Amino acid sequence: MAVNPEVKNERDVVGDPIWEDRQVRFDVREKHLACRKGEMVIDRLEGIEDTKGNNGCKGVLVITNLRLIWHEVDKHSPNLSIGLGCITNLSQRVAVSKLRGRADALFVLSSNQAAGQRLEFIFTNIASRAPRLFSSVRAVHKSYESSKMYREVKMRSAMIRNGTLQLLREEQTFETLGGVWNLSTDEGNLGSFTITNIRVVWHASSNPTFNISIPYIKLRYALIRDSKFGQALVLEVRPSGGGYVLGFRVDPVSKLREIQTEIKSMLQISRASPIFGVQFEEEPSARPVAVAREAVSRQATASDVSGDQDEDGSAYEVSEAFARYYAEEENTQRENTIEFNEDLQLCIQKLPEATSISDLWEVCPRRSTRRDRKPREAAK
Repeated sequence: MAVNPEVKNERDVVGDPIWEDRQVRFDVREKHLACRKGEMVIDRLEGIEDTKGNNGCKGVLVITNLRLIWHEVDKHSPNLSIGLGCITNLSQRVAVSKLRGRADALFVLSSNQAAGQRLEFIFTNIASRAPRLFSSVRAVHKSYESSKMYREVKMRSAMIRNGTLQLLREEQTFETLGGVWNLSTDEGNLGSFTITNIRVVWHASSNPTFNISIPYIKLRYALIRDSKFGQALVLEVRPSGGGYVLGFRVDPVSKLREIQTEIKSMLQISRASPIFGVQFEEEPSARPVAVAREAVSRQATASDVSGDQDEDGSAYEVSEAFARYYAEEENTQRENTIEFNEDLQLCIQKLPEATSISDLWEVCPRRSTRRDRKPREAAK
């Protein structure tokens, strides 16, 4: 296809790649700790220790709709930025903290896409009671996982019902157009276009399950190019969304240009104020969260770093701190170790430290009841 000469500087409007929810970064610059456009602070927890990487260091854990941010109190380094899309498991276990001793901690297992390694993070609240550390992180991560339609390209999904697109929360339909040909095959497939404030959706008229949903977050640009079918609308998806190049034919040409203009307009609006789809309900008494949002909003202008080379992660160098957060493979091997137990005269899986065979039988510790106490008191 030949590029239409009217499009000269499309790369200037491509926008900043979004890395915050897809990467794990260590000791980033201060401007990368600030919220980018569309990113919001959901909760802020004081007195959180990074038990694995900075044991004994009191810090702050900021939970946004894209990532977890930890940094030392009154300092911006050392710091962590853990994308919600990198988290593979959340659990609550006992950890040894220099500031609190043995205490319940939040274990975060993640996969760093930039380095291809499994990482483990342990966060301990210095306060004696800290239910928000577990509830807030789990609730936000669950909301993130259930709202992928806002951020990912979806194909052949159940999004069309009775010929109508099922709208997401905060989604509004601006244009619905029939008679749109998908040029993915030599013959083409006739279908319909739906343009909303969040995405562009096409589905076949004969088979609604043959569809594709392209969020503006993953869309690079919309062009008009010449093809063997005539002039066509070309939508190019970012590499993080699959790097697809999709062609659509709309008749007449005047309507084609109108659709392109509308998509480009919605694309610019999305880049100025993207909708990531992570829903949350703020408590009326959440004063620390409001204060945290004001503090982060003062630095929001610093997050516009489209000219930085490492914004897309291609030139990002992993810090030496990366090694401190390796998920220990030795723990898995130790848990699966088989040893001979003299009490049972059998080979069993190695027991955890300070655990005996008798402890395994006491699933429900026996508690004395009132009936048990009366005979004892009478005997006395």
